[in-house]
Amino acid sequence: MNGSFFWSSIHNAYLVLKDGFQFQLGKGHTNLWFSSWLDDSAFCSKVPYIHISNSDL
Repeated sequence: MNGSFFWSSIHNAYLVLKDGFQFQLGKGHTNLWFSSWLDDSAFCSKVPYIHISNSDL
């Protein structure tokens, strides 16, 4: 990595610390599919249901 001392230090710290941390959304009790993200309705109500037999998988 070729950058300023500050960003090189941030990157080096990230490499050392990354295994001890995990990504958490909100307080950790958030459900992406059933929580309200876009407005007052759940995300699952915004996406049409498609049965797997109707897909090209």
